Formats: sequence, structure tokens, C-alpha cells
Amino acid sequence: MNYQGILKSMKKISYFKIINYYTPILEKKIKSLFFNKNKAYLRNSSQSDEILKRNFGKNLDYDEFRRVFFDKKIFSYSRSGEKSKIVEALNQGHINSNIKFANQIISREFIIFEKKYKFKKKIDWHHSFFGDFRWNLERSDKMNIKPTYKNHNVDVKYVWELNRHQFLPYLGFAYFITKDEKYAIEFKNIILDWIEKNPPLYGINWFSGLEISLRLISWIFTLYFFKESKEINNKHFFSKIFKILFEHAYYLRYFHTKRTLNHTIGELFGIYLFSKIFEEFTIIKKWEKKIFKKLKKQIILQIRPDGIDMEQSVNYHKFVLEFFSLFVFLNPKLINSSEGILIEKMFDYLLYSIKPNSHFPLVGDLDDGNVLFLANLKDYRFFDLLNVGCILFRKKELKFITKKISPVSI
Repeated sequence: MNYQGILKSMKKISYFKIINYYTPILEKKIKSLFFNKNKAYLRNSSQSDEILKRNFGKNLDYDEFRRVFFDKKIFSYSRSGEKSKIVEALNQGHINSNIKFANQIISREFIIFEKKYKFKKKIDWHHSFFGDFRWNLERSDKMNIKPTYKNHNVDVKYVWELNRHQFLPYLGFAYFITKDEKYAIEFKNIILDWIEKNPPLYGINWFSGLEISLRLISWIFTLYFFKESKEINNKHFFSKIFKILFEHAYYLRYFHTKRTLNHTIGELFGIYLFSKIFEEFTIIKKWEKKIFKKLKKQIILQIRPDGIDMEQSVNYHKFVLEFFSLFVFLNPKLINSSEGILIEKMFDYLLYSIKPNSHFPLVGDLDDGNVLFLANLKDYRFFDLLNVGCILFRKKELKFITKKISPVSI
């Protein structure tokens, strides 16, 4: 090879070295710009419908969004003619207990972990449950989530527990049974008040993706109870709730946790549930396909071959199993797949771990988190899930343990 050929080769080598060096930096910069741009869209979305128009076109048809939502027969109670079967399967004591709890919500009475609290007027969504301390309405990504108040640490989990809105299904259930519009009105007022007090990406309630996802799931689950309510099933209210549903889903689509954690599963399922319901729309169908693959991958990554969750905690095992069970429920073809077999093994682990007194051993980290919750008795916090496993995988051993059918499993 002559001098010029050698020089030319050296230039090529230098060129590729430069490209290899700068490409990751450039990719990181592009991702950062894209990330910040999407956050800016979301942060400004409370002022207009621009974020919806960018994804669905300029002519937003809220009646079409409403039709698509209520036409989906995702849960048994969202299907006409199923009410009598559901009521027949439940005992009157359980029904009365849930209606009583719904009335307590209307009275602004809440139990957050070990604390009982009654709001005098409207619910303060930024109340800390630690004295008079309130979380400021500032940019969520700038917040300190471990503040102190009067020389005591403030635990952020209390305000997050309230804002998961897992009490709302009680209002839905009470309306479903009684058809009393007071429960629908309360649900509507709570949603509208929350929207007003919690603009996207401001305040403590937009800090955590998992909390955003659990709230989204609670809203969707509850909303189906009100299909026959004139207070809820109308264009005006649905335009409000659809927008906040989309804002939550948009956050989860672009900013979900990328690491392999229980948070990842929870955040992915929130966006998946939304995209499964609204998959008739092109942009949302793309989301559904992408998140479907990601959730399947997480099943393989987070469940060990023997069916035990990778975090090796009974409570976290139960928590992620709720998400995976709902995922299979939305995709029955997965039951006999390699992913479905792993999920069935997760139920086997619970079956083998349960004590004669129907409790479970406290192995690993303790977290009483739930995805859906319609059971007042915490002694039975696993039973609704075991019933779901019984139904999905036809495991009569699980039914033998639970003996009773819970509202959530129905």
C-alpha cells in the first residue's frame, strides 16, 4: 500500500473513532431534548387542549372517546345484565360494609395507614398527615420528598396513599348497587377538584410514576361503575376526565421507570390499561403494542423460574402479581404461554406459603400496596388475588383456601 493509501486508511480510522466517541454523547443529548420537550408539553397542558390535538388531531371528538370507553366490556360489572349475578355472589354484609365506607368518603372521613382523619370541607390533596405541614405546589422534579417538620421527618407515603384514589371504587360500587346519584356526584366533584388542585408536573402528586399509574388505574376502574349515571356519562364531564386520564398515560408512556423494579411493572401496566381501552385510535394502538412487549419482557426478567418474584418479598410478590394477573386478564392468550406459566407459578408460591390461619409469613420488605382494593378486612387482603388466580388458571386449590368470592375478583 502506498503512502496515500495508508493516509486514507488512517483518516478513515480517525473518522470512525470520532464517530464512536461522539455518537453516545449525541444520542444522550437528543434524548434529553426529546424528554424535556415532552415534559414541557405536559406541564403546559392544563392551559389548553394542545397535548390532545397533537396526538388525536385538531377536531377532538369527546363523544367518540366516551363511546369507546363505555363500550369496552373489560370488567364484568361493565357488562349489561351482569349486576344480578354479581349481587347474588356477594353477601349482604359485604355490600353494606362497602356502602358504609362510601358514605364515610362523602363525609370526608379517611383512614390513611394508622391515622384517622376528617377533612372539614374539601379534601386537601397536599395535606401531609403530619401536623400542619402541607406540600407546596411547585415543580415536581424540584421537590424535596424527605422534609422535616418541627424536628420530625415527614413521610411522603401518607399523602401518596390518599392520592392513589383507591377509595373511589367504593363510591362506584355503592352507585352500582343503589343507583343513588349522590355517589356519582361525589366522584365527579372529587375528580374535578383534584384536576384543579394538581396541574401536571406540579406538586407532590406528580413526583412518582408509580403513584401516577395507581391513580390512573383507580380512575378507570371506578369510572366503569358509573356507566348508567347521567352525572358521569356525558360529554362535558368526560371531556374533563379523559384529558386527565390522557395526561397520566402520556407521562407513563414517556417517563416510566426504565430499570427492572416493581415500579416499572406498575407504571407500565397503567399505560397499558389506558392504551388497551383506547386502542381504536392509531397513536394509542402504537402505545399498546410497544408496552405489551415491555410487560412481557418484565415477566421474564422479574419472575424467577420457580415462580418467586425477584425482590423475594411476599408483599411485593403479591403486589406485582396483581399487575401481572390483570395483564393476563386483558390478554387471555397468555395463559398457556411461557409468561403465563410463570405467573401461575407465582400463585403456587402463595398457595404453598399460606399459614393455617390464612395469613402469610412476613418475608422480605413489607409493603401493603394494592392495585385494586374493595375489601375492608385487611386479614383478607390476599384473598381477592387468590380468587383471580383461581378464575384465570382454574386452580381449585386456591378456591379451597379463599372459600368466599370478593368484589375485586368478580
